[in-house]
Amino acid sequence: MKKSASVILTAILISFLGSCRDQEEFLIGTWLMSSYLSPAEAAKQSEGSIPEGMSMEMSVSGSTTYHVGYKYNEEGEITIRLNKGGEERALRFYVRDAGVWKIHGDVLVETSEDSSVTPLDDLTKEAMENAPAFKAMVSPIKGETTSYKLKNVSDSKILLEEKESGLTIVLQRKG
Repeated sequence: MKKSASVILTAILISFLGSCRDQEEFLIGTWLMSSYLSPAEAAKQSEGSIPEGMSMEMSVSGSTTYHVGYKYNEEGEITIRLNKGGEERALRFYVRDAGVWKIHGDVLVETSEDSSVTPLDDLTKEAMENAPAFKAMVSPIKGETTSYKLKNVSDSKILLEEKESGLTIVLQRKG
């Protein structure tokens, strides 16, 4: 009886470890990334930090590659559109990030190890130079961890929800 319990326990452990590995292997590869934050969502998340009479929206597009060995790299463009009194200004950034990833249950955790934010036009460059708080807000920090709830997962598409902000991110397998 003791030996059969040990065999059963070993089989369960092997099955569990195999399912964990499979759960993480589905992520390996390159994914096209997109996200959109509407003016209403931005106002809700800003908790009053957007000045009266101004609205903001944000779009993100790029790619993320998850590598064997729990490394990732991503790059893309973030556009923040500010609107006040019908006048719109767009701030555009190129963002590059690399780090490590791990899945814990239904949560994907990424930890940044190396990143950069580059303004794509003069207006954005000026905004970053003249507003240190804004520059700090858009610049990733080495060691910063971001957690995403895996909401919907298939072989070709993953729907993530950033746990802190609630921002929805769509990943579609490239190629």
